[in-house]
Amino acid sequence: MATMSILSKTTSTIHSMKTVTNVITARQKRIHHLRSPRPFSTSTAPSSDRNYNVATLAVFGGMCLTTFGLGCWQTKRYFEKVELIEKRVEELKSDPLPLQLTTNMAKGEDEDTMTFQRRILKGKYDFTKEVLVGPRGPPIDALASSGPNSGRSSGGMSSGPQGYYVVTPFQLEDTSTAEGNNVVLVNRGWVPISHIQNSIMWNCPEDSQTVVAVKSKMEQPKGLISPPPQSASKSNTKLPQPIFLYYHRPSIEKVANVPTNYQPPFFTATSSLSPSSKTPTFPVAPKEDTVGEYKITPMVHGGYAVTWFGLSSAGIYMTRKLLLRR
Repeated sequence: MATMSILSKTTSTIHSMKTVTNVITARQKRIHHLRSPRPFSTSTAPSSDRNYNVATLAVFGGMCLTTFGLGCWQTKRYFEKVELIEKRVEELKSDPLPLQLTTNMAKGEDEDTMTFQRRILKGKYDFTKEVLVGPRGPPIDALASSGPNSGRSSGGMSSGPQGYYVVTPFQLEDTSTAEGNNVVLVNRGWVPISHIQNSIMWNCPEDSQTVVAVKSKMEQPKGLISPPPQSASKSNTKLPQPIFLYYHRPSIEKVANVPTNYQPPFFTATSSLSPSSKTPTFPVAPKEDTVGEYKITPMVHGGYAVTWFGLSSAGIYMTRKLLLRR
């Protein structure tokens, strides 16, 4: 009987231990299930990766294409500017030709046609209709590079003195051209601002003149808001000449009192004299080899091209790294 009792207790104990073991195992499985992250669905993961790749490629690919296109455009501008400079130098070196006003010139139809062929103008200035444009710096290399009358040079970074450009109507001797209209506008050169402030007049020859000049363009401000052409600095001088901030054709033509159906060509007088350290004769005209110089050189376009191509290459590298990381 004792043996049967012991066996019964042993069996009961073993059964209880199995029950406890099963409960613990079940609880461990439940805890593991709660702590373990749920796996991605096999149908969702590839779709998510695909969407990520498409979005990355669209954003960074667009940036790469845009910067690459800008680099190509700046490269194109580089070679175009080189050709324009070569053409300009060649035209300025050629002998000047007598000016013959045509009907197209009189109507302003060739206003946007840039040519640096020097022209010979013969006639007289009309100083009663003269205007000033500024304030601006002197022409490049028009003044001495050192001394009290020094000015800016083509390689310098100094701003130089400020002054005004003198635009004067010029009546040609030949009255048989352009349907009887024989008046052109000539930018005679630059005068320092001290002349304006102290009401000091400059050289105004009354006799017939022979002027070598290059056809130029008037200015049109860019942007939604354009400043008025009339300058407020007129109150600082007793000189009679109107002062304009830029070469505004309608305002200058109004002062010149030209016919409404006539658009006088605009020329910039040139000088073949080297600048002197002595007091120059004002207005000073730009040298023949510097007139019409481009503000943006080919090297600037080349620098922009390198920058854009560099950004495009960096964008391609970043895009590749992002896609491979997935």
